[in-house]
Amino acid sequence: MDPTAQLSTLPAVGPGPTLMADRSSGSSGQEYLQQSQVVVRLLQSSAWASRSCHQKVAQLHRDMTLQKRDKLEAIVLARRYKANTLEILQLLQSLQAIVQQTLQDTSSHGHDIPDAAWKVLRNYADQAEVFRSQLDSRTDLVDQDTLIPLSRRSHMLQREQTALSHQATCPCKARLCAVVKLLRALETSYTFQSSLAMASCTQADASRRTHETFAYGSTPFHSWQAIMAQVSKEVEQTRHADLELMVWGSSVGWLVFYSALSLGLTSSGYEILEPLHNAAIKLQQQLQASRPPPSAQQS
Repeated sequence: MDPTAQLSTLPAVGPGPTLMADRSSGSSGQEYLQQSQVVVRLLQSSAWASRSCHQKVAQLHRDMTLQKRDKLEAIVLARRYKANTLEILQLLQSLQAIVQQTLQDTSSHGHDIPDAAWKVLRNYADQAEVFRSQLDSRTDLVDQDTLIPLSRRSHMLQREQTALSHQATCPCKARLCAVVKLLRALETSYTFQSSLAMASCTQADASRRTHETFAYGSTPFHSWQAIMAQVSKEVEQTRHADLELMVWGSSVGWLVFYSALSLGLTSSGYEILEPLHNAAIKLQQQLQASRPPPSAQQS
């Protein structure tokens, strides 16, 4: 297929979940929360599809076989996808703040969700539909990797829990399990996902790195164990020599925490994306705060 054919106007992404139209006074907070989650999913699907299209069109722009006119068209499309992505992510962040505040206010005062709050939510739903209808996308432009079924993640988490329960024998096993639980919860947070996507969109353009450089990934504990089993002799030598393990691109600290808690190795991690660095520091502080004082440990 001629790559330039992908630069033409493309049909919109298929319909997503929709917000129920009419709301009356007396609606519960639970119903409001459920409907806000529908709008969040609608915005998320548009954001990830738009970002994926941006990456694909940017790759087309880098294709040396394209003519000058086609390269120009690719630049215009790439900029549009990027602008759409950032605007949708900003909507997601503001929507989260509004929903949290609304639920907090109504819960603390014992009130139902007011009509005004439903109108605000409807406005966000309308904006989400506009983005969805304007998104020039098609299945051959959308990375299927961004649409991995949840069943694959569920299977991975089950294998990880089995490894932690039956194969982790380190003295810090409880602490290791706590770290894994916190990091897995972080990954499912759309606030974390949107901040990471925004950072990758803005910082990649400000550097010589590509968007693919900023891809987020995490290593399941069972994969880590399989790798470390192959270099057990080197691990022992490192421990006895009091050497430090260094992880470049340490993300939110997965391998740093694994090496320290499961192998007893001193570790340092270096990360260039601010949200990932901040998440690792925050988790480290949480762990330090929850640690019992030395006197309690000795007793």
